[in-house]
Amino acid sequence: QLLKEMCTSTESIFAWVGAVVINAAFVSFIAWGSSTQWQLGFVISCVYTLALYGLAAYLDKQGDERPDTTIEVSEERSDEREASGPPRDHRSILVSLLYGLAVIALGVTGLFLPTNLFFCPDERPPWPPHPTGRWETDIASLPEAVRSWAKSDVEPIHAASMVYLSETKSTLFSGTNGDTQRNILWVAPASVYPFRSAEPVSFPNISTPYEFVSVSDSKACFGCASPTQGEEGVDDKDGPVRPARKELTIACSGGKFVRLANQNSDGVTHQSPHNLIAFNGTLWYKDYPPSDLQGTLIFSLDPSTMDEICHSTYHGEEAVLYGDGTSRISSSENGQECRMIVERKRSILALFTSALPMTVVSILLWAKRNVSTMGLTTYIGISAVAISIYISVDPLGDRFQDFLEWWFSISGALWLAILTDIFFSNRPSVDLAPLVWGLNLGALAFMTGMIALTGVLQEDTLWRWLLLNVLSFAPLGVLGTATNQIFLLLLCALGFLADSFRLASWFVEGASPNVEVPIYFLVLAFAGLSISGFGWFLNRRQAMIHASLSRWFEQHSLSRVRRVDPEYDPLQADASSSRSSHPSSQGEGSFDDVGA
Repeated sequence: QLLKEMCTSTESIFAWVGAVVINAAFVSFIAWGSSTQWQLGFVISCVYTLALYGLAAYLDKQGDERPDTTIEVSEERSDEREASGPPRDHRSILVSLLYGLAVIALGVTGLFLPTNLFFCPDERPPWPPHPTGRWETDIASLPEAVRSWAKSDVEPIHAASMVYLSETKSTLFSGTNGDTQRNILWVAPASVYPFRSAEPVSFPNISTPYEFVSVSDSKACFGCASPTQGEEGVDDKDGPVRPARKELTIACSGGKFVRLANQNSDGVTHQSPHNLIAFNGTLWYKDYPPSDLQGTLIFSLDPSTMDEICHSTYHGEEAVLYGDGTSRISSSENGQECRMIVERKRSILALFTSALPMTVVSILLWAKRNVSTMGLTTYIGISAVAISIYISVDPLGDRFQDFLEWWFSISGALWLAILTDIFFSNRPSVDLAPLVWGLNLGALAFMTGMIALTGVLQEDTLWRWLLLNVLSFAPLGVLGTATNQIFLLLLCALGFLADSFRLASWFVEGASPNVEVPIYFLVLAFAGLSISGFGWFLNRRQAMIHASLSRWFEQHSLSRVRRVDPEYDPLQADASSSRSSHPSSQGEGSFDDVGA
């Protein structure tokens, strides 16, 4: 019903649109301040947060002073309120949105400090975003044949993904293998020593090769992502063990070995070498400057020695940007240790400046004011606390994706269970509006986590889909019917829609291409009719099913009112059979008979 009111009320529609527009305006203003100086962005964000909360509190106070101006309650909603006991929050949706935006802005504001106060010495500080210095190249010092290329900003639209070497009669190309589905370097036909066959030979350590350029009849160079520096062979059948970290570089090969470029004497690390050309046996290429600096870097490489020369120099406040006076970006163990320390400091500070304040304020506004959107922001705050704690334990986030999958699955399920128990507690002091917002967000988080946890998007086997339906789609449908929440039923219906397409794809596996379309038609038509028929049946029996489910949830609610409450009004209680079968009710009926 809350979702229905949010979509049908005139005030609600314009409140949502106005909130989005105003929020977009202030987000762009905060981004502008941050791009100028992070302290300015921090101040603007603080002012924005206070303004949102102040406006929400003022409008909320005006609504309390004029209760007759609240939104008119429809007859349908009145019946629901009588059936569920406690009344819903009739606070203006605009006020609730302003409170919610204020809490989220509080969390975002708190992230300014950990993000901008901690960074490694060899990293560029987060401000200013565009340093005044730039990399420049003395074009006159370059060979005349490459000057026009160096001046031009035009990059090739179609770069070569293969090259043929006439002297070795071999072709170097980029292709995927059946194991990892990633692009690696291949050589075919491999008719040079030590390969005495015509089968293609792969270099599994040389991944993502691009822009192949022939520097001679027997050697070609290209850009690639490689984990190591030095000479790579393929004597081992499975290839050398690959480290996890890879960096873009330049490599050259004649078909038998692959050699990577040596580190240049200036210590400038590669970002993404591109626009490769060859002249007189020398390879020339461009690169982007490190640490988001301005300008273009030009390099040359001698393929015979793999020695690299940087022809560009940096002009600007280099000492401010780099602690050691150079432009090196550390990738050593010391740099990794520094990143671990920085991320741990950031997460701990974010816990106290963003996650915890957001959670505490949400709980207070929920408990004191019954603001509906606090059911949403409370879960966001709790999740932010969990993420901050995890990053403080695992700063590099090696298993961060696994953590998110388990967190949203388990926390979403627990959040739904807690709010459902309170929803059916029939306590007069409980406001249902925050519970509805919390149920909707919890259901979305739970369903997203279960989809990722079951891995149906990666390995869509039958047991994974069955597990997802039994543990996610079906429970959300039951919960949506019990609570009369359209959003939960929508998530369930979307799950069944995904089931329909997956069922159709299973039927066409191994089938002839000529019958794929008819199979899709029959399966999807049958699935669509089945889903529509189920919806029709549910609509015809919805009142009865809702009453039965509500009665069951009320009987098993751990926080249900189980004794006479002096503040409890029986006229607003649920007129179900569970009420009529209560001992006190039977006693009153016997007394009336005697009196008669």
